[in-house]
Amino acid sequence: MSEPATGKAGWIAVYILRRGRQYRVSIVDALLADGWTIDDEQSVCVEASTDLGKLKDEIDRRCQPPLTRAEALAVVAALRGHVLDQPIGSKYSTIEFSGQKYATLLRRFGATWIDGLIFAPLTLLYLYAPVRSASAPWQVLVYVAYCSAYPLYSIWMHGKYGQTLGKMACKVIVLDVSETPLSMKQAVLRNIYAVVVVPIDLVVNIPLIIRGIDITNRANWSVTDRILLYVGMAWFTLEIITVLANRKRRALHDFIAGSVVVRTS
Repeated sequence: MSEPATGKAGWIAVYILRRGRQYRVSIVDALLADGWTIDDEQSVCVEASTDLGKLKDEIDRRCQPPLTRAEALAVVAALRGHVLDQPIGSKYSTIEFSGQKYATLLRRFGATWIDGLIFAPLTLLYLYAPVRSASAPWQVLVYVAYCSAYPLYSIWMHGKYGQTLGKMACKVIVLDVSETPLSMKQAVLRNIYAVVVVPIDLVVNIPLIIRGIDITNRANWSVTDRILLYVGMAWFTLEIITVLANRKRRALHDFIAGSVVVRTS
């Protein structure tokens, strides 16, 4: 892949590739492996300063399936109109997609259920009556594990892989809003509610457990527990409102972390 000669405009081939009902865009070279066929081919004139290597990397990053044909054509139009910024080799901040790529709500719901099933044994252990009659150190250990296991799992899996096991099964991934891999810091920020609330919960309830109080009984809840319940309900409501209010289906925690969830197939 070579760059246009200095001082002259250059022409590149832009391919719209199709596999079933999925589309993608490729420049200069048409990748026809894995069932992809050429649906359309167009020539686009680019600036002399265009860095074709960077442009190809950006197109590959933003134009992974699933795209609709209309979205693929919009990419070609964006290239032709130099909407990718000037020169084309610098930033590529203005290509945006809608439709299937961000249609993740049902998959995220399924992923949540799968992850919940993974941690169901721990929940049952915490709620199991004989545990509450065991020694205080054992009860504290189970309670700490019950409160912290899922947040730690979520932070680690998202920071390392961009996915929990549930998201892997449901074929969605969490990325930086620029659609590059998520960082560990962003994974922590996506779980900011748990990061703040869990330590408070532990500080409040561990002394009660040591004193032999059954904290699973709502009659024994502290004022702090009740406040955290209402805070949690408010947080959940805001999450639902934000995820429905934007086309990329970013929830409140995604705006805090600068992340977005996309489909992987």
